[in-house]
Amino acid sequence: MDAGGQPVTLAGVGPGGWLNMENFITGYPGTESQQRKALRRVLGEEGYRRYFDVSSPTFFDAADAGYLAATTPPSPATTRSTSRPTRPAR
Repeated sequence: MDAGGQPVTLAGVGPGGWLNMENFITGYPGTESQQRKALRRVLGEEGYRRYFDVSSPTFFDAADAGYLAATTPPSPATTRSTSRPTRPAR
């Protein structure tokens, strides 16, 4: 609720979660550390490093951030507003 008692709807996009190798994101079982361990075992140390050297900087880059900025409504985390969520009266 805002200061005037009106409901406040918070919506946005969280790209930080996309950068995690979690099972509910990748579809593979296990934690990120387990997935990384399996990749290192299969690819070897050199292949493992090469994979992340290429995929990490290109998975989400400045162009993706620009696209989200142009197509996503502003979130409270990125805008200033005089209407701030407040705790309900007890």
